[in-house]
Amino acid sequence: LEIALPAEPAEVEVRVDGRLTPVTARPQLVEIDPGPHAITVTAPGHTTFTWDGRVTDGQREHVEVSLVRIESGGSVADSPGFWIGMVV
Repeated sequence: LEIALPAEPAEVEVRVDGRLTPVTARPQLVEIDPGPHAITVTAPGHTTFTWDGRVTDGQREHVEVSLVRIESGGSVADSPGFWIGMVV
């Protein structure tokens, strides 16, 4: 498998068939046996990327990973109006 990881975020966790795979390069090359496989890529503050596929003997599968930042509305305590109301 050739797992094409995005440049950002820098910190990602890659699991192939449920096993943690250390990220040593981009793209990440992982030797696997023929058959069905699953990839999960996670990063803090981003959606989880998943891929399920089947690889045949001698096949080189390219998987392009896309991670989308999760937009956060923030906490009520982050609002200046909250603190003004608390003082008054």
